[in-house]
Parts: sequence; C-alpha cells; structure tokens
Amino acid sequence: MVGSHIILESELESQLVMTASQQGMDLADSARRDEMRRDLLDQMVSDRLMLIQAERDTAISVSDAEVERELEEHITRIQSQFPSPEDFYKQLAAEGLTLAELRRRYRTEVRNQLLKQKLIQSRVRDVEVSAPEVDAFYERFRDSLPQQVAGVHLWTILHPVVLSDATIDSITRFAESLRDSITAGTPFEDLARRYSADGSASSGGDLGWFGKGVMVPEFERAAFGLAKGEVSGVVKTQFGLHIIKSLDRDGGRVHAEHILLRIRYSPEDLEHALSEARAIRDRLVAGEDFGALAKQFSIDSTTASSGGDLGWIALSSLPENFAAGIGTLPAGSFPDPIAADEGIHVLKIVDRRDDRPYDLELDRKDLTEMARREKTGRTVEEWVQRLRQDYYVDVRL
Repeated sequence: MVGSHIILESELESQLVMTASQQGMDLADSARRDEMRRDLLDQMVSDRLMLIQAERDTAISVSDAEVERELEEHITRIQSQFPSPEDFYKQLAAEGLTLAELRRRYRTEVRNQLLKQKLIQSRVRDVEVSAPEVDAFYERFRDSLPQQVAGVHLWTILHPVVLSDATIDSITRFAESLRDSITAGTPFEDLARRYSADGSASSGGDLGWFGKGVMVPEFERAAFGLAKGEVSGVVKTQFGLHIIKSLDRDGGRVHAEHILLRIRYSPEDLEHALSEARAIRDRLVAGEDFGALAKQFSIDSTTASSGGDLGWIALSSLPENFAAGIGTLPAGSFPDPIAADEGIHVLKIVDRRDDRPYDLELDRKDLTEMARREKTGRTVEEWVQRLRQDYYVDVRL
C-alpha cells in the first residue's frame, strides 16, 4: 500500500520476469532473485509516491495529444526490438493481443510516466553544477567512466522524396481494384493475407475490438462510420492507404479488419530527389553556409533550427548505409547524399574521434552533463525519501 495506491504481488512478479529477461539473468539464482525483487519493489514504491504527488500538483497536467504522441513512440520502440514488423505482430498474436489492445494496455502507464517526468522536471529545473563540482565528479568517477567510443559528429539537411502523381495514382488505382474485388465476392481475409503491409495480414487483417481514441483520426472516422459487414472506400492515413471492413459493433467499440497498402516512392521519385540533394551538396562544397541551407531546405524540424546538428554518433550505431557512405572520409567532408526511409540526408562530417578515455578538458561539456545528471539523481532520491515520511507505505509480502 502506498497511500491509497495498491501494488499487487503479481505486478512485482511480472516486472521481475521482464527485467530478468532484459538483463539475461537466471531467476533460479535465489539470492540474486531476492535482491532484484527488493530493488524493484523499492523503485515501484518510489514511482507510486511520485505519481501521487504529481496528481495532487495542480500545476502539472498531461494532454491527450501528449499521451498519444508518447504512446506512439513507445510502441515504435517496442517494435524496433524485433527483426521486422511481421515478427512484432507474430509475437502479439502469440500473446493473444492485437495492436489496439497493446495500446490500451500501455496508455495509462504512459500517462503516469509523463506525469512523473513533469513532476521531476519541476523539482530539478534549477539544478546546476559548478566547474569545481565537475572537477570533483571527474576525480571521483574517472576510473569507472566508460570509454569515449569512436564516433562522428554530423550535420544533416534532410531532403524529402516527393511522390509523383503517377506513383500516388498507381497505388490508389490498385487499392480501388482490391475493393472492387471484395465487392465482387473475393474474401476480404484472402486479399489481406496476400497484399496487406500490416502485421495483421497473417490473421486476415483482423484488428480486434477497439474504441475511440485508439487509432489515428482518419481511420477511426471511417471505421466508426461503417455498418456491420460494410466495406469502406480507400482511406488515406499517415501509414498509407486502407480498406476497412466492419465486422461488428458494440456500443462505443468496433471490431474491424483492414488491408494496408504502403505508399512507397518509385525508383524515379528517388532518383529525382537524389539529384536535388546533390545540387544542395554542390552548393555546400562551393562554400555556402550549412546552417542557412539547413533552415531553408531541411524537413527535419528537430535539427533544422540548430543548423542541422545531429551531434556525436557512435560509429557502431550508424545504419549500414550511413557507415558505408561516410566510410573513412575526414572531418570537413561532404559524403554523397544518403537515402533513408525518412528522406535523403545531405551530410557534413564535422569531426571524428577514436576510442579513448574521457579527458577533463577535451570532454568538459559531456562531463558537465554527466555531473549534472548525477547531482539531479541525488536530488530526486533525497526528495523521494522525504515523501516516504509524508505518505503511508505498508509492505505486506
């Protein structure tokens, strides 16, 4: 019991199994299991205390839009741990879940996490570290600091691949032909298994039951506007083109299946975008300002305002095509533009570094941030200990 919040033993066991799996720990080691169990319960109690405090703080709120945005990123992170989207959906099916059910399962957790993050930010907003504190941090932890891994400092201008009308028309005509086939009697499930680019294809496009606020708005408007057994027209969303069939309705929920066709650019679309990206690269090689061109041309809103700065990236974490394109080119070079799912990257190699220990002067900026995080952690821990004195906590294991 944490105030009026309950932590179930089953929640603790579930968290224990998941953490052990992530860390590759053998739960048969009873001593290690008990230690991890105690640590996890302690963290869960701290989380509940912060959630109680966040819910009472009228200056802290989380909007539905924030929850949906973070939920989407959370699902994407989970999916990225699988070799392919198909493997992700197969695992969902093996656990008896649909994507909609997974979203429902995580929505409350995501909202609570956002509340706690905002609460912590409000408590540590003014935490700063002085130069002497950074020096002391370095001396205290220098023998345990990780190596500075080999990396590259990159600037980017992300140039879009614009789909031609011919490409869009071709995919739209194909989607309409599939709908005509369904209308003519071809089983929806057969076409979903054959053509859908969604992981639900293996189950005939079945998305299970879902309520409002689960799917993207365009999809929901179409799905909730269908009568039982009715098939939609071609519906466009950020994911591609959908054909939706309503299987059943129950109050504010609908059971639907769909076929998803991804809108992929053609080789001609790609070549046209690469040509434009190379023209931007030529201007950079000729001496034009990278930051100015990034603000003018880049579609990456996160980096465009900062002149395209991607910061330092470990060489080992670069995608294969980026690693190949950058190769051993020296600092100051402009590699040939590199195609990615999000567009064409026009890059500048600002700097490079090899594996080496942290250096107090060379890496003062990074060490300052490490020292600030360490001080922030201590500040939060001290605050949570004070919360434990203010709220009722009773462990009944």
